[in-house]
Amino acid sequence: MCRSGCRRPAGAGAGVALFLMAAAVLIGAPACAGPVAMPDAEQAVPRIEGRILAQGKGMPNGRSGRVGAPFTLLEGVSTDATYGYTQANAIKVGNGSTRSGPANQQAYLNALLAADGRVIEYERVGSCCYFESADGGTGGLLDVYSVALPDRGTPVLLYLNMYEAGVQLAPVGFTARRQAD
Repeated sequence: MCRSGCRRPAGAGAGVALFLMAAAVLIGAPACAGPVAMPDAEQAVPRIEGRILAQGKGMPNGRSGRVGAPFTLLEGVSTDATYGYTQANAIKVGNGSTRSGPANQQAYLNALLAADGRVIEYERVGSCCYFESADGGTGGLLDVYSVALPDRGTPVLLYLNMYEAGVQLAPVGFTARRQAD
């Protein structure tokens, strides 16, 4: 239950919660006030098209907060509960060059911190979910990353689009490194 008294039905997963929130917006009902929650542990893994493993871990992988590691300065924290957590609202980290796409993904993930400022760990699960570019260009596959947060038993999945550029924000439940970090 959130501060305004809205309840998610018992046993309902994150998908149901997002559906109910969207339905409330469409019919003009007041949305649940208070902080937007991260997806529950029930987040489904999509069909993975390709995966690269090294020493039993998906590549690339790493930890945010590493000294000297390149990171992106993010523009804030999203208030959209679907940002990064769904295929339809993947985080766009592209800059026009597919050769820099994986480096952009790592720089983005290196910028993420848990909401309390602690470092996160990430690992590429693989590619999935073919999409067509909104601007009429060629499409591509999204990359799925498993992100482990301190004090959360089950990692969350984040969808990254390395082909298209967009405003880069931290998803709900995260914060971002600052220039001085």
